[in-house]
Amino acid sequence: MASRIVYDWHERKSLLDHFLHPATTLEDFASARYGEQGDFVLAGYEVISKTALEGFARLSMRRKGTVWVDGEAVAVEVAKTIAMTDDKNGSWECDYEIFNHGSKAAKLWFGSELCFAFSEEAAGKKQGQSIRSVRFEDKNNGSVEISSDKEFNLWTFPLHTVSQSEGGFERTYQGTAALVHHRLEIQAGHSFKFRLSAKTYES
Repeated sequence: MASRIVYDWHERKSLLDHFLHPATTLEDFASARYGEQGDFVLAGYEVISKTALEGFARLSMRRKGTVWVDGEAVAVEVAKTIAMTDDKNGSWECDYEIFNHGSKAAKLWFGSELCFAFSEEAAGKKQGQSIRSVRFEDKNNGSVEISSDKEFNLWTFPLHTVSQSEGGFERTYQGTAALVHHRLEIQAGHSFKFRLSAKTYES
């Protein structure tokens, strides 16, 4: 059990922005042992605007950072606007735009991390390639559907905490992490846009 303990180098939160090394596997990402090519995960974003009205909230932010591509530093900007579309059930949508401010085309592997507090591990066992939507069914808490206007790939893996008792190490399921990811080639001076949405349903 001790050999399977993994320490995350960042907090597990939703809408964290990753730029992955081209050789990254699901197992690498789940164990936090992979090449993070950008400086976006731990960094702060500049707030551009924020609006809060009854039943509605919107937050726009951006970060100008660096992504390493084939050993070269490329100036990349991530802009995103998050809108809570229903304050009763927590549904939301996020408009992303990823800019290549470099001098030539850049191949980027971008992923947005999401985390869900499902009541059982089985609810989060989904994977997919070139999909537009996926629905997670939690028999105790309802379901959540993740969708996008652009095709995406999906990785998921369970999050566990480990404690030590008289009987040895004990693993406890805490939730599921998902990575919505795209392999991109963005020309110099251009950007890639997509909308990511989450809609929840009661059981």
